[in-house]
Amino acid sequence: MAEIEYYARTFVLKDKKKSDPTFKKLYDFLEEQKKQEKIATYHFYTKKITVEAEKEQKNWNALLLLELKQRTVIAEIVDFFANTRMEEVCVKEEILHITPRSNSKNMLSKKQIQLIEFVQVMPQHIKQFKSMMTEQNGPVMEDIIFNKKWCGEFLGLETAESLSHNQEYPDWNQIHLIRITPMGIFSYKKDFGEALKKYTEASFQQHFSYLKKIRKMELKIIAKKWW
Repeated sequence: MAEIEYYARTFVLKDKKKSDPTFKKLYDFLEEQKKQEKIATYHFYTKKITVEAEKEQKNWNALLLLELKQRTVIAEIVDFFANTRMEEVCVKEEILHITPRSNSKNMLSKKQIQLIEFVQVMPQHIKQFKSMMTEQNGPVMEDIIFNKKWCGEFLGLETAESLSHNQEYPDWNQIHLIRITPMGIFSYKKDFGEALKKYTEASFQQHFSYLKKIRKMELKIIAKKWW
């Protein structure tokens, strides 16, 4: 079976009101691509609050994420953005794959907070990071999602191919999408640490201290998920 491919377009959105017709145009455009079976799913996010970022760096505020069926749709997306002038700057376009064991979802009726992390893993540590995600972080998040009930989704994506990148902005090679209830803010450290014991002898602090050495959080935001 062919590996699932995602297309991500990260950009600086022009200052627009929620009622701006451009949002409706984007929705209609994506719906048409889905009907033509060029994409399987589509999601659009805009930044609400910055949780973590490097000081003095330029940041982006919008992410379009598509599960592809046909790569040819990318050219049509580029044309759409060129014609609608929806974005101020296109920061990055990329093809991503799902990190193994990093795609868990459980429908929760409670209100959830959408978190998005843009992570840069040092090139020499990519293999090790992927191993930690596959053998530890992914399974831990799966355990939390189905047993603790405060996390509704964890999707870990890794850059397979960078199509374009604006050099005035930071780069990254991982995007993580997490949906949590407010309870997760207070329960995360305890529940993650307990579940982690099933997969490694490292403590929560040791685990994340090591991750901090091999990766850099370029931007972590609370986002609004439009669709």
